[in-house]
Amino acid sequence: MIEKIKKISIIISKSAPYLNIVYSQASAVIIFSIIGYFLDVWFSTEIIFTLIGLIIGLGFSLYLLAKTIWNK
Repeated sequence: MIEKIKKISIIISKSAPYLNIVYSQASAVIIFSIIGYFLDVWFSTEIIFTLIGLIIGLGFSLYLLAKTIWNK
């Protein structure tokens, strides 16, 4: 039983950086999209700032992915 717990903890500790990538990518896209949405509401525009925020969030998330992969 203890060996199974040790194996599981090793697997979780090895997968932690990759889970961090997923959470940071999702949060970057969501945060920048929400900022864009509120800018659209504030300036009374269509969805231009939401799309710009989405593109910036995607770019930032790809940057975080590349930074994590190249540091290995």
